[in-house]
Amino acid sequence: MTRAPREFQSDRKYLAAAAASALAAIALVIIGLIGWPSPDAAWKMIAGEWWAILSTLLAVAAVVLAFRHFNQVRTPIPAPPTKEPDSVPSDNEAKNRKWQTAVSAVTTMTAVGAVIFTGLSFAASRDQNATDRYYKAVDQISTAGEANMQTRLGGIYALGRLSVDSHRDQPSINEVLSAFVRTNLPQRSPQSNGTVACPAPANPLPNGDLPRLRPDVEAALTVLGRRDPEYDSRDNSGRPDLTDVCLNGVKLTEKDLMFGALDFSRADFTGSDLTQIDLKRADLRKAVLKGTKLRKCLLSNADMRGTDMRGADFTEAVLLGVEHDKLTQTDGAVEKDAQGAWW
Repeated sequence: MTRAPREFQSDRKYLAAAAASALAAIALVIIGLIGWPSPDAAWKMIAGEWWAILSTLLAVAAVVLAFRHFNQVRTPIPAPPTKEPDSVPSDNEAKNRKWQTAVSAVTTMTAVGAVIFTGLSFAASRDQNATDRYYKAVDQISTAGEANMQTRLGGIYALGRLSVDSHRDQPSINEVLSAFVRTNLPQRSPQSNGTVACPAPANPLPNGDLPRLRPDVEAALTVLGRRDPEYDSRDNSGRPDLTDVCLNGVKLTEKDLMFGALDFSRADFTGSDLTQIDLKRADLRKAVLKGTKLRKCLLSNADMRGTDMRGADFTEAVLLGVEHDKLTQTDGAVEKDAQGAWW
């Protein structure tokens, strides 16, 4: 039976919209499986596997549009006066059209449902794999002794990789690595004279250089510094906590060491060499930087309120956007060629 052009165009629109909805549902499953956008993206308004919910809604839309395509009323063009009018469709033709609609709906739902089920199964498997990797890495960094140094390093870098692959695990990874650093470094404690200070640092090496941190502690600090702070918990409870740690009298002078956005409040860096270290957005409130070498250090947007910077060397350092207050002590601090120095 011949259809009017306008009706035919409407029919094609329903079919195209149904196909587009089904393809969009499949695309959402694929996007959800590769983890983009992130679970913490600002536009996300629903929890859980958001891509599964949206793809299901699109699948339902595809079925509805397909139903409209196959079940819409066909209005015949009036026959010319000289010819017999077209016959009314028989009951069998109407039944066939309904069966065709039902089969199309079931096929569409089955296909999209299979894709969603496969996606959910894969996501569950991925979560289990992340859990297994987490516990294995924690076991590795729990080993003690110099003989297990490589094992601990492997566990630390495995946790760093996991924080990239599974952003929702990042807060707990931060806590584990922060605890590892704190338990393997001395902390400021009350002294007999009533002050709070760190133990005396180790003696310089025979060549006059300052001693370095243990490789595993240095690796943990680096992994924490390389994380993306966006995936820390919203209330900052998952932010790495390195408060009160003693990093005095040590040498940390590698370009790839990144301590940015770490919480070093009240930490002690007295007499240490931090040349070229990345400390962007670090929390250094009430930290002690007396006599510390911070040459060519990146300190942009760091919080240095109440920081003791007396005698520190900031030659060629970048201090743009640093937050400071009247309690920040700068007596004797060297700011030669430094960017953003305020004293």
